[in-house]
Amino acid sequence: MPSSDNSQVTPLWKTIAQYVDRRIRDHLQLQPKKIPVTVTKVDKEFVYVQPDMHSKTYTFPTIKVAQTFSQHAREPTQVGAKGYIETADYYVGGETAFSGGQADLFPRGNLTPLAFQPISSSKFSERNYNQYHVQGGPDGYHLESSDGKAFHDLDKDHVHTIQSDDKHIVTVDKKNKKITLQVPADGEHQIFLGGDGVTGTYALIPGSINVYIRTG
Repeated sequence: MPSSDNSQVTPLWKTIAQYVDRRIRDHLQLQPKKIPVTVTKVDKEFVYVQPDMHSKTYTFPTIKVAQTFSQHAREPTQVGAKGYIETADYYVGGETAFSGGQADLFPRGNLTPLAFQPISSSKFSERNYNQYHVQGGPDGYHLESSDGKAFHDLDKDHVHTIQSDDKHIVTVDKKNKKITLQVPADGEHQIFLGGDGVTGTYALIPGSINVYIRTG
């Protein structure tokens, strides 16, 4: 019975070319992929993402990855956010402090150098396209100093709070129609109404400890 092996009649150059092509495709398959994803869970600075891809032969897993932002500007990523997985050429677990270790030239799994990158959408709410920056999440906006003692808040009820420390606080509350200023009542701290406290003349409001009103 004749053999199905045709190695004796296939040219060597063709066999070698097929072998090289197969090895290249196998290598490319192992490389990290930039694929579209949806956030399914937020875990502090990390997110779980589900690939938005369809395959009849493979079920894509939900994976936990870092996000592409720094310590000083962190986005309020929400469940349902759309984006894609960004990849580094080498392992980044040491930088994210998620898995530890340090990058080297040794090949690792193709899920280890991934991070979530958000992407814009035509479904986003309208904004002023001439503004330099738009920031904020469903609970509002928070900007703080590196030590966390001073901050500026704008919450979901449009209440503004400006704090330089726990003793100097300004609150603007449109909903309840009031503005509050808090400073220590020690005789040294002063609140000026109607001016900057330098230009013009001021008089202490009767009955107050440290509130002055501009009189001229």
